[in-house]
Amino acid sequence: MRAERFDSHPNSRARDESSVVHSATPDLPAKFGRRPIFAEACREIREIEGRVKQVKRQLEAITEQLSAVEHLRTIPGVGLLSATALVGFIGDIRRFPSGRHFASYLGLTPREYSSAAGAVITREIG
Repeated sequence: MRAERFDSHPNSRARDESSVVHSATPDLPAKFGRRPIFAEACREIREIEGRVKQVKRQLEAITEQLSAVEHLRTIPGVGLLSATALVGFIGDIRRFPSGRHFASYLGLTPREYSSAAGAVITREIG
């Protein structure tokens, strides 16, 4: 099956979709009309991809208006979606007196391992 190749190259998309429609399930009887089913699935995928691009454009527009999002995106590993979600969820970061309070709000607290010998607090998150 060649469904995994949809994102390989934009110009080969039509050829790959045709391939999927014709060969994805050769054991499915023709009377079930597998071509329309797969053609509809491919159309839905294209629509969803279009909506994702539209949302990305909207998020980019928001980024231009919010300096906090731009600042967060300078951190390695923090992209458009993470930065806008964090700013949307947290709001004004200044409401937290310290990084510890912020981490606690997010549920990122230090772990405690204890035994009869004593307690050990680690800085691991989780």
